[in-house]
Amino acid sequence: MKGKKIGDRWVLRLDKGDEIIESLTNFLENNNIKTGYLTGIGATNNIEIGLFAAENKKFVTKKFKGDYEIISLMGNISMQMNKIKLHIHITIADKELRAFGGHLYSAKISAVCEIFIKEIPEELNRKEDSMTGLYLFDL
Repeated sequence: MKGKKIGDRWVLRLDKGDEIIESLTNFLENNNIKTGYLTGIGATNNIEIGLFAAENKKFVTKKFKGDYEIISLMGNISMQMNKIKLHIHITIADKELRAFGGHLYSAKISAVCEIFIKEIPEELNRKEDSMTGLYLFDL
């Protein structure tokens, strides 16, 4: 992965074999970025996405193998229990141009992934919400 700061934004390039969540977490920790948002596009061939089933408060996941375009990668960066928390959603498309999307758990890059990060200077934390069981922005 390579990164460059341009103005108040970071531009990142993840290369073949990089895992998105791991690479971004390492980058954010190394650059002391605790709050912000991101967007990106690229290609993957090994991905796990899911959704939160509110009725039973559990996540349901599905793995995809093969070539997929990353049509949209978007998310936010905050702090949860003194650690960086990435909350990312993704939309991918297969060779038939069918789209699938959800919460990103992991994705290995098959060619490249280009990401923009906007850092927000004030730290934003998450705390557990008793109704949903999720960690939400502490506003």
